[in-house]
Amino acid sequence: MAKFGAKEVMDVVFYDIATNKPVLFLDTLKTSAVETTAQEVYARGGKGNAKLIGWEFDKECSMNMQNALLSPKSIELVTGVATKTGIQAISMRQVTEFDVTDPANPVDKGSYFPLKASGTGAIQLAYTPLESAANIWVYDKEEDGMAGKEKVGTLAGTVLTVAGLSNKEVVVYYSYNSKATAETYTVAADKFGGTYKIVGNTYLRNETTGADEKFQMVIPKAKLKSGFNLNFSSDGEPSVFEMSIEILKDSKTPTMITMVKY
Repeated sequence: MAKFGAKEVMDVVFYDIATNKPVLFLDTLKTSAVETTAQEVYARGGKGNAKLIGWEFDKECSMNMQNALLSPKSIELVTGVATKTGIQAISMRQVTEFDVTDPANPVDKGSYFPLKASGTGAIQLAYTPLESAANIWVYDKEEDGMAGKEKVGTLAGTVLTVAGLSNKEVVVYYSYNSKATAETYTVAADKFGGTYKIVGNTYLRNETTGADEKFQMVIPKAKLKSGFNLNFSSDGEPSVFEMSIEILKDSKTPTMITMVKY
C-alpha cells in the first residue's frame, strides 16, 4: 500500500443542492482543513473499573477555509443576502480639493491640496450633495467637528458658500449618490448562510514515486456558518476571509464525506 503526503491547498467549488449548478469557485484559499470528531462512552467494571466495551456516537465533521482574497460571492453565501448593484448614498468627509473637470469622475488631488474656501467663502465640493445646505456640516479645519461650531452656507450645484470662512482650510461632511455600478453587501438579522454541496480538488504526493496524484473530496451536504471576520489592519499580514462549515449527513445515505484518489 502506497503512502501519501498532503500539502497542497484545495480548489473548492460550491454547488446548489437543488440544481447541482456551481455557485462559487475558490482558487485563492490559504487553508482548507477538514476535521472529524465523535463522542465516546464506555462500559466500565471489575477491579480498577477498567473500560470494557466502547461505543461512539454524535459523529461531527467540519471544514474551515481561509481565502486570501475577498470574494463578493463568498460574502453573499455566508450572509445569505444577495449582492445588490445600483446607486447607494455614500457618506463623504472631504478635506482635499478634487479635480472636477469631468463632473462624473472627480479626482482627488491629494493631501498637498487641502480643501480651502475662496476669498468669498466658496467651497468646491467633489460631488453633488444629497442634503440641503442647512444639513451640510462645515468646520474650520482646526476644529473639524470635534470641538468646533458647524457653519451653514448656501448651495449652488457643487459649490457651497459660507460667510466667514474666507481663505480658510475647511472640512465638509455630506453625502452623495454613488455610480450605478456600486455593489452592496448586507448582513441582515433574519438571513443566514445556506446549505451547499462542496467539491474540493488537490494533489497527494506519492511517497514511493514522488509523483503528485489527483485527489478529490466531495461533501454532499454542508451548512455554511453565518459568522465571519473582516479585519482591517495597518500592519501584519493581509486579512483573510474565513469560512466555517458544518458538514451534514447526505439526505439519502449515511455519507458525510467521500474522498477519491485517482
